[in-house]
Amino acid sequence: MVPCDSSALADRVPIAAFVIDLHLADGRTGLEFVEWLRTRTPHDTALVYVVTGGLDIGDEERRVIERAGARTFLKGQSPRLLAEDIHWRLFSGSDGASRWRLVDRAS
Repeated sequence: MVPCDSSALADRVPIAAFVIDLHLADGRTGLEFVEWLRTRTPHDTALVYVVTGGLDIGDEERRVIERAGARTFLKGQSPRLLAEDIHWRLFSGSDGASRWRLVDRAS
C-alpha cells in the first residue's frame, strides 16, 4: 500500500472508528486501507465502516469486508444511522461495557 495522509495519521493517533469509501477517486479501493489497518495495533480492533454508492460489491471485496469485521453503509442513507451505530458500538457495546468515553473539553 502506498502511504497516504490517513495511514500516517492512523500510525500516530488512537482512532476508535474509521469510515472508509469503498471506491476512491483514483481508481483504488478503500479496502487496501482496511487490510492495512488490521495489521496495526491498536487499529486491529477499531470499528470499520465501508461506505459504498451501490450494492455491486464483488465477492473478493465482500470477503475482505467480512475478514476485517467491517460493516457496510450505503450512500444515500441518513448519516445519522451511521453515527448512531458508531455511538452505540463505542459507548454501549454488545456486552454493556463502554469501550470509550466521551470527554467534555469545555470543563
